[in-house]
Amino acid sequence: MKTVGEFPTFPEAFKKFHEEFAATVQAGASRMVLETTCWIECPAGTPDFPIAGPLYIYQLVQLAHALEYVDDEGKLVDPLPEIPSGLLRNVVSGLALTVAAKEIKVAKAVIAALEAGTPFPE
Repeated sequence: MKTVGEFPTFPEAFKKFHEEFAATVQAGASRMVLETTCWIECPAGTPDFPIAGPLYIYQLVQLAHALEYVDDEGKLVDPLPEIPSGLLRNVVSGLALTVAAKEIKVAKAVIAALEAGTPFPE
C-alpha cells in the first residue's frame, strides 16, 4: 500500500487514483487487493465533502460515471468535466446513504464479471 499524495481538488485526486488503479490492475493484483488498498480519502471540513473518510473502488466507480469522468468502457475522459459547486457533495452524500451491503455484493459480482469478460451473474 502506498500513499500517493494530497491533491487540491477531487478531479486531480481522481485522475491520479485512476492512473494508479489501472497500473495495479495491469500488474495482476487480485480483486481482494484492489478492494482493500485502493481508495481516495476525503478530507473533513471542506465544502465538497460533508463527511470525512474513504471512498472505495465501488463508490468511486459510481461517482466516476455520475460525474462523467469515465466513458462507457471505463476510460478516463480528458479533460475531466468541471464539477458545479455542491454537486460532488450531493453525489457523495447520496452514495453514502444508498450503498447497502446487498448493493455492494451485487456491484462486486458485476465488476468481477466485467473484468473476466463473462456474462453478468444471475
